[in-house]
Amino acid sequence: AHSAYVLTCRFSPEAKHLATTSADHTTNIWRSHAEGFARCFTLTGHSKWVWDCAFSSDGQYLVTASSDCTCRLWDVRTGTQRQEFTSFKKGVTAVVLVDAIERAR
Repeated sequence: AHSAYVLTCRFSPEAKHLATTSADHTTNIWRSHAEGFARCFTLTGHSKWVWDCAFSSDGQYLVTASSDCTCRLWDVRTGTQRQEFTSFKKGVTAVVLVDAIERAR
């Protein structure tokens, strides 16, 4: 669980995972199963509140948005950070991941 406010909860496209973001600067990835949820990973790296997150259309990646003026791309299967986006001048409070366009072409 988180040690501060939970700010966002998002299900992956096929509802296999749930991501929760928090004022404790972390994001948790939970695996859903018949009995409930089990935490798979706690994603650390942000230095301020993590306001929002979004899964890729295939559920393999998660992007997080934070007050620390960064967004981060995570691998849901391993819990590792794949990329950091740092060009923002102010905190990022919302995020969407649009990867379905490439699949439609």
